[in-house]
Amino acid sequence: MTRLRGRILWGSGASLWAALLLLAFLVDRRVYLLVGKGVERPEAVEALLGLLKRMGEGWFVVVVAVTMLVLAPARRGQALALGLAVLLAFAAGQLLLKPAIGKLRPSAELTPRDMERLVDRGGAMTIVDGLPRNDGSALFRPPFSGRHKDLTLPSGHAALAFAAFTVLGRALPRGRGWFLLLACGVAASRVLVGAHFLSDVVAGAGLGYVSARAVLAVPPVRRLAADAI
Repeated sequence: MTRLRGRILWGSGASLWAALLLLAFLVDRRVYLLVGKGVERPEAVEALLGLLKRMGEGWFVVVVAVTMLVLAPARRGQALALGLAVLLAFAAGQLLLKPAIGKLRPSAELTPRDMERLVDRGGAMTIVDGLPRNDGSALFRPPFSGRHKDLTLPSGHAALAFAAFTVLGRALPRGRGWFLLLACGVAASRVLVGAHFLSDVVAGAGLGYVSARAVLAVPPVRRLAADAI
């Protein structure tokens, strides 16, 4: 019964995530133009967005893991799970999914080959400082082609944040709500600064969560982390 309940919960969660991802794809350009393209904000807000971005970077996760080991050596299992979850999210997102999907950033600089494809498909572009750029539409390159830095789906910051904070939420249940809030803040910051589409961070969040749960489901890691899943 417990296993069946778990499968139902996973199926329901996956269906909800897929629906959110589809909805995000449909409103990508509208959300980008509304909140992410050249929106002026107070310096304090910009500083907060910058801080949230850093929480989704690899060095921040390393600092958290080292801090756990120094302050609580007994938590080395959770620190290991944290590192493995982030590594899995990074490998799956940055090394596989991003180049395989080939989705361009909202304001990516377009190469001559990109321009040819856009002309062929009737796509739109804008000229900024004499350079052709994506106008905020969801545009794609062929799989495993072009420059990696211009690719956007899934969001690496969102994936790393959700992977890390999911593990931390398991290790420190009382702070689970705060960890979720921080992960959502990291994801939202990428949209608000115009670095990603909404669908990018939704995809990244799902990838990060699944990466963390996959790592915590491995028996040796689960035993080391002393975590009841």
